[in-house]
Order: sequence, then C-alpha cells, then structure tokens
Amino acid sequence: MKPYFSNPDRCEALRREAATWVGTPFLPRGCNKGRGVDCISLCAMIYMALGLITVYRPPAYSMDGGSHLDESQLEREINYTERFSKVWTREGAGRVDVPALTMAGDLVVSKLGRVTHHTGIVLSGEELIHAVDGPGVYKAYLRDPALARKVHTIYRPLEA
Repeated sequence: MKPYFSNPDRCEALRREAATWVGTPFLPRGCNKGRGVDCISLCAMIYMALGLITVYRPPAYSMDGGSHLDESQLEREINYTERFSKVWTREGAGRVDVPALTMAGDLVVSKLGRVTHHTGIVLSGEELIHAVDGPGVYKAYLRDPALARKVHTIYRPLEA
C-alpha cells in the first residue's frame, strides 16, 4: 500500500496543521488545540484534520503506564486503526540513524520505562512534533541523541 504522506501537498498540509498546535499545553486525554492535548491525542487530531483517520476516542490510560505495564496501550491503539505499517523497531537493532528511516507523516513511538508510551509525528526527516508534560506541544529534532535513543518503533500511515 502507498504511504499516505507520499504526496507533497499532504506533506505541506501536515506542516501547516502541526504549526497550529505548537504551544498548546499538555493535558492528559485532552484533545483541544490551544487548550490542552496529550501526545497520542495530538497525533490523532493532526491525522483527523488531514483525513487520515475519521474517528478518535481518547483511550483510558495512566500517565505512568510505561513504568508498570507489560503491554503498550499506545501500540494497541495504533494497531487497532489498521492504517499504519510498522517500518522499523529497535528490537535487535544496533545503533541506527533514525532520521534516515523516516518520512513526513510517520508516527514515531518511544519507550518510556518498560513499554512504549510516547509518540510524535515526523514533519521532515529530522523534525518531529510531540506533546510533553511541562513544555506542551513543540517541535523537536530526531538528530538529538536524547530523543533518538528513546525511539523504539516507527509506523508509516497508509492510504485506505
């Protein structure tokens, strides 16, 4: 299947939509631009605005789920949509150049504690948008070693 963001117009729309979320405060299970959003809801709201998904129900989760769960609630939600293909996972991989593996629109999932528990969307090969407790929504860079070493899985959105 074809990647959803293989079209340059969709990539530009992704960058424009993402920019409208920058500065939104972090709020667990929040879904409101400018008022509050969490990492998974940010990604879902951006994907909805661009027509990739049509329905999103914020999942019930605990903020510290990554430190005590045996299964990732986040990846269960991603796999439920059936619109994403797993491109890469760190399991068994050595050092890798994460930005070289990504394309615009990819969903990058990071491990926090025992399981994956954080996500963001790639805006370009190096730039990512995500929502973090404290700073809220901001753009980060996958070349930042602190961020790159936490990346566990990369999912690619697909055409329907």
